[in-house]
Amino acid sequence: MTDPVLPLLAVLLAALLGVGTLAAFLPAAARQAIGFVAAGITGLGSLLALFGLLLGHEPTGIDLPAGPPGVALHLALDPLAAFFLLFVFLACTVGLAVASESPRTDPPATLAGQAACAAGLGLALLAADATTLAAGLAMAGTALWATGAPGRSRSLLLGVPLAAAALTLAAVAVLGAPDSAGFDGVRALPPGPRNGAALALAILGAGTLTGLVPLHAWLVPAHAAAPSRAASLLSGGIMPVGCYLLLRIPVDLAGTSPPLWWGLPFLLMGSATAAVGGWRGATETQIDTALAASSQRLAGLAAIGVGLILFGKAADLPNLTALALAAVLLLGASQAVCGTLTGLTAGAIRHAADTVRLDCLGGLIHNMPTAAIALAAGLFGLSGLPLGVGFAGTWLLFQSLLEAPRAGGLAPQILLAGLAAVLALSSATAAAGAVRLFGVAFLGRPRTPRAAVAEDITRRARPAVLVLTAIAAGLGLFPGVVLTLLAEPAIEMLAGTGLGGRAGLLGLEPNEQAPGYAALPLAALVALCAGVTLWLLRRRGGQARRSAIWQDGFAAPPAWQPFGDPLTQSDGSGFVPALPALPGWRPRLGPLIVQASPLWAVLSLIAALLAGLTVLGWP
Repeated sequence: MTDPVLPLLAVLLAALLGVGTLAAFLPAAARQAIGFVAAGITGLGSLLALFGLLLGHEPTGIDLPAGPPGVALHLALDPLAAFFLLFVFLACTVGLAVASESPRTDPPATLAGQAACAAGLGLALLAADATTLAAGLAMAGTALWATGAPGRSRSLLLGVPLAAAALTLAAVAVLGAPDSAGFDGVRALPPGPRNGAALALAILGAGTLTGLVPLHAWLVPAHAAAPSRAASLLSGGIMPVGCYLLLRIPVDLAGTSPPLWWGLPFLLMGSATAAVGGWRGATETQIDTALAASSQRLAGLAAIGVGLILFGKAADLPNLTALALAAVLLLGASQAVCGTLTGLTAGAIRHAADTVRLDCLGGLIHNMPTAAIALAAGLFGLSGLPLGVGFAGTWLLFQSLLEAPRAGGLAPQILLAGLAAVLALSSATAAAGAVRLFGVAFLGRPRTPRAAVAEDITRRARPAVLVLTAIAAGLGLFPGVVLTLLAEPAIEMLAGTGLGGRAGLLGLEPNEQAPGYAALPLAALVALCAGVTLWLLRRRGGQARRSAIWQDGFAAPPAWQPFGDPLTQSDGSGFVPALPALPGWRPRLGPLIVQASPLWAVLSLIAALLAGLTVLGWP
């Protein structure tokens, strides 16, 4: 009997693309119905991926009767693709539900582009070969480009996915085997001299899509060019697919015994990205760019995890490989869910307060409680604070580093010790950035009249945002359940071994001797301490309070300063010193891509994509 999950997913992708195309031509009055239909399609796709993981279906594949002339598109569903598809489609569901409640003055291309982008991301995750994956990335990039604001940075929304697609095609084509276009063929190839070149191209493709240093120059301009409600797809859709690419081709190429140096580029690029992303998240003066830097930091941590996976395979350390895989999967899920939450919250703040500058915000918790809850949950996941899913992924990375020093000589041990220091620095700066963002924007007093009267997320969109918030909280409280039920098949497929009971209901245990991480008892302890503190304040505080809550302890402002003295309110810019400029660190290619003519940039990337297809045998 044929597994029906993959054919149903293929039908849903076609339906989603059709709904997106229809939304571009229907009037604004029908936007809400179209948006909820698209959200229902992606939600059903997420449920199908969940069923595929829980029921333990064997990997299956089908051929699509569609595609470019002379090129067949092949789909396959394995545990790794199902895991990422579950969370990416979940993020797209909430994004489409919120977009359906956007003002009717917004162009219809915004909702249509989000639906088509979700279809492209699904096609990329279900791709069985590099050609289908490139087609999915091209579809997603084209859809995002259609939603972008006119300008030079708009071309990045199309150019970056096309560049990643072209590099992925080149990575598979350089292997030279006739049947290597499929990922099964890549996995079956014996070690050879071309594998190193293919690995380098795969790193460039996935690193460009995830914003790894030094390929991250597009992140801030692209987030600025995308509409506020579509920008969440960059952090919650495009970048998790890039994390999937980090695992797909390099780990398939690695086999069982890759060279020891294969993990070094991932470790170096990932550590630089984690450090820069954490520092930028703590120093940026705008909410959207600071949140984009937090997502970039998670991508860096995922790259470190991929480097440790390859390191474990080279040194024949299955425990290290399994722990690093678990960390990468948790970080990918956190990026999809929490990146979407923070992106949607930043869009809601931009729409309600007409600004994302920290020095113009404040007091938003009064009028935007739903946005405050969603941003707090998203920041917990992105920043690596305890009780967040990002903390569980970071903790597993540290445990992987503790497993790794048995491999290699002195040089690898020094490198791993430096990685531990980078992880600690990145976690500290990310936590400081999360506290700064939430404290300055939502607590304290309003700094502008528009911030004082900001309206919350619309009533019909609140349930979707709150459900995603609950999912983010559940991922943080039960990371062991997520790994056992959802990630274990992918870990066994890539590592050859599972976690072996090290992930349970109450927490994670790296081994029997080491202390584990128990999120649920820690949450109960925090709730108990908070309850006792509130009880004592109510019992003994009496009427001692002289000012309203969240007013920083200040008395009521005078009539001539209704928003208080600006000198008494911090904008957060002094929390962390500015990141020093590194000589020769910024490559010339980044500014060239940003400043190039959009037409020539897009045409050049399309030409590279067609060249890759030609190498693969496209007539």
